Amino acid sequence: MPLDNYLADRDPNTIDFICGMTDRQRLLFGRKLANDSKFRSEHAKISELGLEFERWVITQLGEEQQLCKWTDHLQRVGYGQFKTSPGMS
Repeated sequence: MPLDNYLADRDPNTIDFICGMTDRQRLLFGRKLANDSKFRSEHAKISELGLEFERWVITQLGEEQQLCKWTDHLQRVGYGQFKTSPGMS
């Protein structure tokens, strides 16, 4: 299954209240993390193939506790760098 369609099975009318990322962000940053050597060395199992690991990371990014655990990794690959502080537009 192509990764672009990986989240296509979800009901588009269902709001994910727990996830702090949109589906597009999960795909983008899931791919970035899965291909980041530091992240991969810490989290990939030896037997995991590239796409299998990528799918796992994308799925895990839907869980709030993973977002908290992986904050440093996410910031390193660019997540949050374009957010503005309150009062700025």
